[in-house]
This record gives sequence, C-alpha cells and structure tokens, in this order.
Amino acid sequence: MNRRSTGGVRAAWISIVLLVVSIPHAIEDFTFGEPTRVGVPASVALTALLAAYIAQLFGSWLALRGSAWGGRIVALMGAVWVVGAIAIHGPEIRALGVSWRFGIPSIGGVALIVVAGALAIWYGALAAQTGSRSA
Repeated sequence: MNRRSTGGVRAAWISIVLLVVSIPHAIEDFTFGEPTRVGVPASVALTALLAAYIAQLFGSWLALRGSAWGGRIVALMGAVWVVGAIAIHGPEIRALGVSWRFGIPSIGGVALIVVAGALAIWYGALAAQTGSRSA
C-alpha cells in the first residue's frame, strides 16, 4: 500500500467507526428528546442526522478511492461531531456528572464520539494532503 491509499483507508475506517459509535448515542438523544430541547423538530433532526451519515459514507468512499475530497469530508464531519458533542452535552455532563442520563455508559458514548471525531479530523486531514488533487 502506498502512502496515499493508506491515508485514505485510515480516514475511511475511522469515519465508519464514528458512524457506528454515534448510532447508540443518536438513539439515546431522540429517546431523551434532545432535538426538541434545543429547539429542533425531531423530523428535522432525523433528516440532518441521515444527511450527516450519508456525507460520512460518501467521504469514506472518496477517501478509499484516494480522493483528497474524501479526506476533507471525513475531517469536516469529524469536526461537526466533536463540536456538537462538546457544545451540546459538555455543559450537561459537567453540571450533572455521572447522574447524567444513564451515567457512565452515556458519558462514555459521548467520549467515544469525541475521540473518534478527533481521529477523523486527523486522518481526514492527512488523507486530504496525500490524496490526488484532481479527484
């Protein structure tokens, strides 16, 4: 494997990992009425979530093909997840500690999203630098 394909593969896989670890958390968010709490109708939130997942999968596919755009999309979606998790849930977790939602499992889910999102930013940026510029 050359440097370009290795970077794209890493970016693609971490993006898929981010998608997988975010699913249980997204279900939990809808169960707790998180979208409506922040003023977003559930149908709009679900549409945005599905669009994010489609973007992540598209970015992964492009990254696997060696496209710099795949890395950029993976990095961007990682940033969206990191910022969203910290901005929305950070204050709640800080205020309630382990009594937030289901405790450690819920907090761990947010932590997994932040870590996977940060890795998606990192590997996506690397794939964007080494990907083909014309793709």
